[in-house]
Amino acid sequence: MTKQQRMPQRKPLRLKGFNYADAGYTYLVTIRVANQGISLLQPALTKAVKDAIQWLRGLGALVHCYCIMPDHLHLLISLYQCDRSLPDLIRGLKYATTRVARKSIWQRSFHDHILRPSEDAAEVCRYILENPIRKGLTNDFDQWPHAGMLDEL
Repeated sequence: MTKQQRMPQRKPLRLKGFNYADAGYTYLVTIRVANQGISLLQPALTKAVKDAIQWLRGLGALVHCYCIMPDHLHLLISLYQCDRSLPDLIRGLKYATTRVARKSIWQRSFHDHILRPSEDAAEVCRYILENPIRKGLTNDFDQWPHAGMLDEL
């Protein structure tokens, strides 16, 4: 039995043929940490993630909302006037935060959902911002210091 026969093939995470650099789409992005021993709520990592989010905005991406959880990060992002693709932006965010941690902290890829015209971006933001409530970390999303709405929907 060859190695390929033993190892299940990984399912592609990106849509084949889709232009992830198109400014006309909004994406719900989830990036998970690589293992349970790392918490994004460590002050230096939280700051690095927030700095990286500002870096995305400086490149022309609109970050409508975000939420930093202990083991993952949610973003609602549009590329707007950005000349980079979504995978390039996420790669840069991971690189910047990994440098602060001085070790690999992220899973290999990320999950994205392309919002359809029928989906309400405000509802998606509500879902993102209420994540700490669902996880029992706070009773009110206004009290969670690691989340917010940055750019207009």
